[in-house]
Amino acid sequence: MRKRKKMITFILCFVLLLCIVLGIRQCTIYYVLPPDQDMATQLYEYDKEDFRLIIDYFVASEDTKIFINKASYKKDDMKVAGHKIEDKQVLQALKRCFAIKGYKKIGRNGNTIYFEKWSFGERSRGLAYLIEEDADLWIEALVKSVPLSQNRWYYYETDYGEF
Repeated sequence: MRKRKKMITFILCFVLLLCIVLGIRQCTIYYVLPPDQDMATQLYEYDKEDFRLIIDYFVASEDTKIFINKASYKKDDMKVAGHKIEDKQVLQALKRCFAIKGYKKIGRNGNTIYFEKWSFGERSRGLAYLIEEDADLWIEALVKSVPLSQNRWYYYETDYGEF
């Protein structure tokens, strides 16, 4: 009887834990999954306030080649145009993107500001924003880009193995 009670308690705890993990969409586990086209719009909707702060800051910068990754965030070495980022709102937005939301890289390449959400080996996926509407995306090793319903936003995939 006692053994059976322990087994039932264990199963209930496991089911409860599973429900919590699957029920909380903004959990870290959710962000480990590679995004797809369908998820891209959801990511945009959830992260758009942080994206807007970062985009405005990057566009105002004279630097057209910006690269910030999780390692530079952890070392507090985030720079734009050779200067450390001092804007507290932008720093908080970058912190949320890297530490909480699981982005891997955020950068600017010419006319494109990109938010890399997932990478494995030579492949990556994310969201990109075009600064000038009529221009092309400038993302290295781009193999797929799909416009989102939001103006100037794209879901993208890269694969360095194909180049």
